[in-house]
Amino acid sequence: MLTRRIIPLLLACALSAVTGCDSLDTGDFNGATGALGSEQFDGADSAGGEDAGEDEEFDPTHLLQCEQPVPCDAMPLDEEDVAPENAQQDASAVEYSATERCVLESLARGEPALIQTVADFSTATAYLDFAIVGDRAALRQAHGDGESVGSWANLPSGCQLRDSTYFEGCLASPDPECLRPTNWVDSCEDLGALICPLDD
Repeated sequence: MLTRRIIPLLLACALSAVTGCDSLDTGDFNGATGALGSEQFDGADSAGGEDAGEDEEFDPTHLLQCEQPVPCDAMPLDEEDVAPENAQQDASAVEYSATERCVLESLARGEPALIQTVADFSTATAYLDFAIVGDRAALRQAHGDGESVGSWANLPSGCQLRDSTYFEGCLASPDPECLRPTNWVDSCEDLGALICPLDD
């Protein structure tokens, strides 16, 4: 039992280190321990799997269930790309991938969309998702899956998306800091529950 509690916490810490733990509250990753309790997320069951009728209602636990447009592939979070020391390199040496540029363009537009980032570990995968809901508002949620802990998901946080001029500047002048998800939003507050559709 102790091992099952420690491993998800290590996964959460590893992801927060990649995304920037200075800006992320540890609560953003408490889904790692939530995998042991009531917040555990099982995609098939929660989304109305084979055992559920097509018209059966369910309580959403995950931003993916709210049917937001997904304009881009999940953006990989690589420690070499987003570590603070790399932010000091010459901006002329930075070149965005097609996925990174797609994500920044979507964030600049600020239109309803689901933006996913993903960090792969040896025995686990963790995501940090952002659902843009209009008027520079966004929801943020961490979730993942690991060999030792199974699937887990946090309750989302409500945030303010940074102004479009920030992302336009990122597109005009590539900068590693622009690829750090913690720089995309501010003023985040925990939400008690997830309700779809997100713009209600």
